[in-house]
Amino acid sequence: MLTDRKPLMREMDGYMELGMGKEALRLARKQLSSAKLEEAEFVKALTAVFCMSKSLKQWRVPVQQAYERLSVASQKHVRYLMLSFFHCLNDAKAALEFATTRPSDFDELLFSMGTYLNLGELKKAKRLAMIAERAVKSERDGMALNGLHDALADYYARVGKWEEAAWHWSKMDLSEPLGDNGLVELLELKVADAIKTARTCINALDEYRKRRRGELDIALPGNELRIIKDARAKLSRHLKHLERVLPKDRQTEFGMVASR
Repeated sequence: MLTDRKPLMREMDGYMELGMGKEALRLARKQLSSAKLEEAEFVKALTAVFCMSKSLKQWRVPVQQAYERLSVASQKHVRYLMLSFFHCLNDAKAALEFATTRPSDFDELLFSMGTYLNLGELKKAKRLAMIAERAVKSERDGMALNGLHDALADYYARVGKWEEAAWHWSKMDLSEPLGDNGLVELLELKVADAIKTARTCINALDEYRKRRRGELDIALPGNELRIIKDARAKLSRHLKHLERVLPKDRQTEFGMVASR
Protein backbone atom coordinates (compact mmCIF):
# COMPACT_ATOMS: atom_id res chain seq x y z
CA MET A 1 0.00 0.00 0.00
CA LEU A 2 1.13 3.54 -0.77
CA THR A 3 0.32 4.53 2.83
CA ASP A 4 3.02 2.17 4.10
CA ARG A 5 5.65 3.86 1.97
CA LYS A 6 4.77 7.48 2.79
CA PRO A 7 7.65 7.79 5.30
CA LEU A 8 10.13 7.15 2.47
CA MET A 9 8.52 9.88 0.36
CA ARG A 10 8.60 12.32 3.28
CA GLU A 11 12.25 11.47 3.87
CA MET A 12 12.99 12.15 0.20
CA ASP A 13 11.24 15.51 0.48
CA GLY A 14 13.36 16.35 3.50
CA TYR A 15 16.60 15.55 1.72
CA MET A 16 15.54 17.65 -1.29
CA GLU A 17 14.67 20.63 0.90
CA LEU A 18 18.10 20.39 2.55
CA GLY A 19 19.83 20.09 -0.82
CA MET A 20 21.12 16.60 0.02
CA GLY A 21 21.06 15.31 -3.54
CA LYS A 22 22.97 12.07 -2.99
CA GLU A 23 20.60 10.92 -0.27
CA ALA A 24 17.47 12.00 -2.18
CA LEU A 25 18.60 10.18 -5.33
CA ARG A 26 19.40 7.03 -3.35
CA LEU A 27 15.79 6.94 -2.19
CA ALA A 28 14.53 7.82 -5.68
CA ARG A 29 16.39 4.85 -7.14
CA LYS A 30 14.98 2.60 -4.43
CA GLN A 31 11.49 3.85 -5.12
CA LEU A 32 11.76 3.46 -8.89
CA SER A 33 12.88 -0.17 -8.44
CA SER A 34 9.84 -1.04 -6.32
CA ALA A 35 7.90 -4.01 -7.69
CA LYS A 36 4.57 -2.38 -6.77
CA LEU A 37 5.19 1.18 -7.84
CA GLU A 38 2.38 3.69 -7.44
CA GLU A 39 1.82 6.79 -9.56
CA ALA A 40 2.53 9.23 -6.72
CA GLU A 41 5.81 7.44 -5.95
CA PHE A 42 6.89 7.58 -9.58
CA VAL A 43 6.13 11.31 -9.76
CA LYS A 44 8.01 12.01 -6.53
CA ALA A 45 11.05 9.97 -7.56
CA LEU A 46 11.24 11.51 -11.03
CA THR A 47 10.90 14.98 -9.52
CA ALA A 48 13.92 14.22 -7.34
CA VAL A 49 15.82 13.04 -10.41
CA PHE A 50 15.01 16.24 -12.31
CA CYS A 51 15.98 18.45 -9.37
CA MET A 52 19.01 16.64 -7.99
CA SER A 53 20.68 14.61 -10.72
CA LYS A 54 23.61 16.10 -12.64
CA SER A 55 23.22 13.57 -15.44
CA LEU A 56 19.86 12.25 -16.60
CA LYS A 57 21.44 9.63 -18.88
CA GLN A 58 22.16 7.28 -15.99
CA TRP A 59 18.46 7.34 -15.08
CA ARG A 60 17.15 6.37 -18.50
CA VAL A 61 16.80 2.63 -17.84
CA PRO A 62 15.45 2.90 -14.24
CA VAL A 63 12.87 5.47 -15.32
CA GLN A 64 11.75 3.50 -18.38
CA GLN A 65 11.44 0.26 -16.42
CA ALA A 66 9.54 1.99 -13.63
CA TYR A 67 7.13 3.57 -16.13
CA GLU A 68 6.42 0.18 -17.69
CA ARG A 69 5.43 -1.22 -14.29
CA LEU A 70 2.78 1.43 -13.76
CA SER A 71 -0.87 0.72 -14.51
CA VAL A 72 -2.25 1.84 -17.85
CA ALA A 73 -4.20 4.62 -16.13
CA SER A 74 -1.12 5.85 -14.27
CA GLN A 75 0.97 5.75 -17.43
CA LYS A 76 -1.55 8.05 -19.06
CA HIS A 77 -1.32 10.48 -16.16
CA VAL A 78 2.50 10.69 -16.18
CA ARG A 79 3.01 10.94 -19.94
CA TYR A 80 3.90 14.60 -19.55
CA LEU A 81 6.77 13.65 -17.22
CA MET A 82 8.14 11.09 -19.68
CA LEU A 83 7.88 13.68 -22.44
CA SER A 84 9.86 16.13 -20.29
CA PHE A 85 12.41 13.46 -19.40
CA PHE A 86 13.22 12.47 -22.97
CA HIS A 87 13.10 16.08 -24.14
CA CYS A 88 15.77 16.92 -21.56
CA LEU A 89 17.78 13.95 -22.84
CA ASN A 90 17.54 15.44 -26.36
CA ASP A 91 16.03 12.16 -27.54
CA ALA A 92 13.25 13.33 -29.85
CA LYS A 93 12.49 9.83 -31.13
CA ALA A 94 11.79 8.54 -27.63
CA ALA A 95 9.89 11.70 -26.72
CA LEU A 96 7.65 11.28 -29.78
CA GLU A 97 5.77 8.45 -28.06
CA PHE A 98 4.62 10.93 -25.40
CA ALA A 99 4.14 14.05 -27.52
CA THR A 100 0.62 15.26 -28.29
CA THR A 101 -1.18 17.78 -30.47
CA ARG A 102 -3.72 18.24 -27.66
CA PRO A 103 -1.59 19.48 -24.76
CA SER A 104 -3.17 19.82 -21.34
CA ASP A 105 -0.66 22.32 -19.97
CA PHE A 106 2.13 24.74 -20.85
CA ASP A 107 5.03 22.27 -20.53
CA GLU A 108 3.29 19.63 -22.61
CA LEU A 109 2.70 22.22 -25.34
CA LEU A 110 6.32 23.37 -25.51
CA PHE A 111 7.94 19.94 -25.17
CA SER A 112 5.62 18.41 -27.78
CA MET A 113 6.25 21.29 -30.15
CA GLY A 114 10.01 20.97 -29.71
CA THR A 115 9.82 17.23 -30.33
CA TYR A 116 7.81 17.58 -33.55
CA LEU A 117 10.14 20.30 -34.83
CA ASN A 118 13.25 18.24 -34.13
CA LEU A 119 11.78 15.34 -36.10
CA GLY A 120 10.48 17.50 -38.95
CA GLU A 121 6.82 16.80 -38.09
CA LEU A 122 5.79 20.26 -39.29
CA LYS A 123 2.07 19.54 -39.71
CA LYS A 124 1.76 18.50 -36.08
CA ALA A 125 3.97 21.40 -34.99
CA LYS A 126 1.67 23.75 -36.90
CA ARG A 127 -1.32 22.66 -34.81
CA LEU A 128 0.60 23.46 -31.65
CA ALA A 129 1.81 26.76 -33.12
CA MET A 130 -1.81 27.81 -33.56
CA ILE A 131 -2.47 27.01 -29.88
CA ALA A 132 0.69 28.88 -28.87
CA GLU A 133 -0.33 31.96 -30.90
CA ARG A 134 -3.62 32.11 -28.99
CA ALA A 135 -1.80 31.63 -25.70
CA VAL A 136 0.59 34.52 -26.42
CA LYS A 137 -2.34 36.93 -26.57
CA SER A 138 -3.61 36.01 -23.11
CA GLU A 139 -0.49 34.92 -21.22
CA ARG A 140 0.77 37.34 -18.57
CA ASP A 141 3.57 35.37 -16.93
CA GLY A 142 6.93 36.59 -18.24
CA MET A 143 8.68 33.22 -18.25
CA ALA A 144 5.75 31.53 -19.98
CA LEU A 145 5.62 34.29 -22.60
CA ASN A 146 9.31 33.88 -23.34
CA GLY A 147 8.83 30.15 -23.77
CA LEU A 148 5.93 30.66 -26.15
CA HIS A 149 7.77 33.30 -28.20
CA ASP A 150 10.86 31.09 -28.41
CA ALA A 151 8.88 28.04 -29.54
CA LEU A 152 6.91 30.04 -32.12
CA ALA A 153 10.04 31.68 -33.48
CA ASP A 154 11.66 28.25 -33.84
CA TYR A 155 8.60 26.98 -35.71
CA TYR A 156 8.47 29.94 -38.10
CA ALA A 157 12.20 29.69 -38.78
CA ARG A 158 11.81 26.00 -39.68
CA VAL A 159 9.01 26.72 -42.18
CA GLY A 160 10.80 29.68 -43.76
CA LYS A 161 8.75 32.52 -42.30
CA TRP A 162 11.76 34.56 -41.23
CA GLU A 163 9.96 37.82 -40.45
CA GLU A 164 7.58 36.09 -38.05
CA ALA A 165 10.48 34.26 -36.41
CA ALA A 166 12.44 37.48 -35.96
CA TRP A 167 9.39 39.24 -34.51
CA HIS A 168 8.83 36.58 -31.85
CA TRP A 169 12.50 36.48 -30.84
CA SER A 170 12.55 40.28 -30.61
CA LYS A 171 9.63 40.16 -28.16
CA MET A 172 11.45 38.03 -25.58
CA ASP A 173 12.04 39.77 -22.24
CA LEU A 174 15.67 39.87 -21.13
CA SER A 175 14.66 40.05 -17.47
CA GLU A 176 12.98 36.63 -17.68
CA PRO A 177 14.44 33.13 -18.20
CA LEU A 178 15.27 32.35 -21.86
CA GLY A 179 15.43 36.08 -22.63
CA ASP A 180 18.99 35.85 -23.90
CA ASN A 181 17.91 33.09 -26.29
CA GLY A 182 15.99 35.67 -28.29
CA LEU A 183 19.10 37.74 -28.97
CA VAL A 184 21.25 34.74 -29.89
CA GLU A 185 18.61 33.18 -32.12
CA LEU A 186 17.87 36.48 -33.81
CA LEU A 187 21.55 36.89 -34.72
CA GLU A 188 21.78 33.30 -35.94
CA LEU A 189 18.70 33.85 -38.10
CA LYS A 190 20.36 36.86 -39.73
CA VAL A 191 23.53 34.84 -40.32
CA ALA A 192 21.51 31.98 -41.80
CA ASP A 193 19.76 34.44 -44.11
CA ALA A 194 23.15 35.82 -45.17
CA ILE A 195 24.35 32.27 -45.91
CA LYS A 196 21.32 31.72 -48.11
CA THR A 197 21.93 35.03 -49.90
CA ALA A 198 25.60 34.20 -50.51
CA ARG A 199 24.75 30.79 -51.95
CA THR A 200 22.02 32.29 -54.14
CA CYS A 201 24.46 34.88 -55.52
CA ILE A 202 27.13 32.27 -56.22
CA ASN A 203 24.59 30.11 -58.06
CA ALA A 204 23.44 33.14 -60.06
CA LEU A 205 27.02 33.87 -61.15
CA ASP A 206 27.57 30.24 -62.14
CA GLU A 207 24.36 30.17 -64.19
CA TYR A 208 25.19 33.47 -65.87
CA ARG A 209 28.65 32.22 -66.82
CA LYS A 210 27.12 29.15 -68.49
CA ARG A 211 24.60 31.19 -70.48
CA ARG A 212 26.46 34.46 -71.14
CA ARG A 213 26.55 35.59 -74.76
CA GLY A 214 30.08 37.02 -74.55
CA GLU A 215 29.60 40.34 -76.38
CA LEU A 216 32.19 41.99 -74.11
CA ASP A 217 34.83 39.46 -75.16
CA ILE A 218 35.20 41.28 -78.48
CA ALA A 219 36.13 44.63 -76.97
CA LEU A 220 37.58 43.38 -73.67
CA PRO A 221 38.72 39.76 -74.09
CA GLY A 222 38.49 37.82 -70.83
CA ASN A 223 37.46 40.88 -68.84
CA GLU A 224 33.94 39.70 -68.04
CA LEU A 225 35.15 36.26 -67.01
CA ARG A 226 37.72 37.83 -64.71
CA ILE A 227 35.04 40.01 -63.10
CA ILE A 228 32.82 36.96 -62.56
CA LYS A 229 35.74 34.99 -61.10
CA ASP A 230 36.68 37.81 -58.69
CA ALA A 231 33.07 38.30 -57.57
CA ARG A 232 32.64 34.58 -56.99
CA ALA A 233 35.84 34.38 -54.98
CA LYS A 234 34.74 37.28 -52.76
CA LEU A 235 31.31 35.72 -52.19
CA SER A 236 32.92 32.35 -51.41
CA ARG A 237 35.18 33.95 -48.80
CA HIS A 238 32.20 35.63 -47.16
CA LEU A 239 30.25 32.37 -47.22
CA LYS A 240 33.12 30.48 -45.62
CA HIS A 241 33.29 32.97 -42.74
CA LEU A 242 29.52 32.91 -42.25
CA GLU A 243 29.44 29.11 -42.12
CA ARG A 244 32.04 29.21 -39.37
CA VAL A 245 29.79 31.50 -37.32
CA LEU A 246 26.70 29.30 -37.60
CA PRO A 247 27.21 25.62 -36.59
CA LYS A 248 26.12 22.98 -39.09
CA ASP A 249 23.44 21.64 -36.77
CA ARG A 250 21.88 25.09 -36.57
CA GLN A 251 22.08 25.46 -40.35
CA THR A 252 20.14 22.22 -40.64
CA GLU A 253 17.56 23.36 -38.09
CA PHE A 254 16.94 26.54 -40.05
CA GLY A 255 16.10 24.35 -43.02
CA MET A 256 15.60 26.33 -46.23
CA VAL A 257 17.50 29.34 -44.92
CA ALA A 258 20.80 27.57 -44.99
CA SER A 259 20.11 24.78 -47.48
CA ARG A 260 22.47 24.18 -50.36
